[in-house]
Amino acid sequence: MNSIRLLPLLALLLPALLQAEPKVLFDSGDSVAIDKRPVVPRSPSRASTNLPSGNDQQAPVEPSKILPIVTPELSFGRVEKRQVNFPQLKSPVCVIGSDDRSLAWLVEYHEQLKKIGARCILVQARTRSDLERVAKFAAGIPVLPFQGSELASYFDIKHYPVLISQRWIEQ
Repeated sequence: MNSIRLLPLLALLLPALLQAEPKVLFDSGDSVAIDKRPVVPRSPSRASTNLPSGNDQQAPVEPSKILPIVTPELSFGRVEKRQVNFPQLKSPVCVIGSDDRSLAWLVEYHEQLKKIGARCILVQARTRSDLERVAKFAAGIPVLPFQGSELASYFDIKHYPVLISQRWIEQ
């Protein structure tokens, strides 16, 4: 008899229980439970734009609100391959700029990046046309434009383009 009374409650809760969890790209280990985290408005520099983000439910942000994207700690340059240990990195991440050399790198490794499920972080773009060019070259690879100072510090990188995985930082 009690189980029959619980049926309507279960029917109300079931859709909430079946919702997919968000995909974690990186967890530094400093994560805080959602219910204990202060509510902080999203910074426009970290918001999605018309670039593919892998999250079609979020409305695009007007590029003029996030431009320019500048990361003084990072510039185009050579990156020596080195072994790392980032088991919390759930998907490979590539860090790119909107410059011609970064885009050439993106073209060269495009199929491999798609195959491994990489996400790209755009750390340098000055104009709307920069964003559009990156979106064109990244076709099929999610790109998130944002200022990458913290990223550069955490992964100890100085140059892009670079691919960061659980075991390697490489170009």
